[in-house]
Amino acid sequence: MDKPTLHGTPLSHFTRKIRILLAELCVDFDFVRASSVLAISQASYADNPLMRVPTLVHAGTTVIDSEHIARYLVATYDPKETSAVRPSVASTAPAISLAEAAAAGWKPA
Repeated sequence: MDKPTLHGTPLSHFTRKIRILLAELCVDFDFVRASSVLAISQASYADNPLMRVPTLVHAGTTVIDSEHIARYLVATYDPKETSAVRPSVASTAPAISLAEAAAAGWKPA
C-alpha cells in the first residue's frame, strides 16, 4: 500500500487541518516541507498548478486544496477500519465534507 505524502508548511492552517485529519484517521504519511512560500515553481508545491499548499500525493494521484484533500481522505480511508484503503470506493464515491461525514455518524478514533 502506498503511503500518502503531504506537501505543505508547518505554519499553514490549511496544512495543519489535513495533518490533524490524517492523525485522527490513523494514517501513516510522509510530510514534505515546501521549500518556500515565495517559490515561483510548481515543482516546489508538488506540481500543484495553483502553487499553494497543501498538496497530497497518494497512489499516483495528486489532490490539491485542503477541502478536496479532506474529502479524498475520508472517502479513501474507512473511518471504522483505519488500516484498510478502499481504492474502489475512493475512485467512485462522491467527495463529502467532514460535516457530512459527521452527520452520517462518523466519529474520530
